Amino acid sequence: MSTTEEIAAFVKSVLEGFLDEDIEGAVGWDTPIGEGGLGVESIGLLEIVVHLEREYDVSLSDELIERMVTATFGGLVDEVHALVQDTQESERRVA
Repeated sequence: MSTTEEIAAFVKSVLEGFLDEDIEGAVGWDTPIGEGGLGVESIGLLEIVVHLEREYDVSLSDELIERMVTATFGGLVDEVHALVQDTQESERRVA
């Protein structure tokens, strides 16, 4: 099971790859992902979504993707963590 810290590290690495810079000191839990923070635009958010879906074998809803535009780094990590947990629990019930 993926922890919040593991997901946060993965999201940071994806953001660093997309932004082509080290964001370690620039990103905190309350840092906006979009405007007023890291400045990731819609196309960048879609790239992040693809990485998250592939890494954690989940499907992010359209509503979650829309919320990402105004999300903070911590908010995004929390949402993905909850989705990963729900997916893993569902898989255990089926198995």
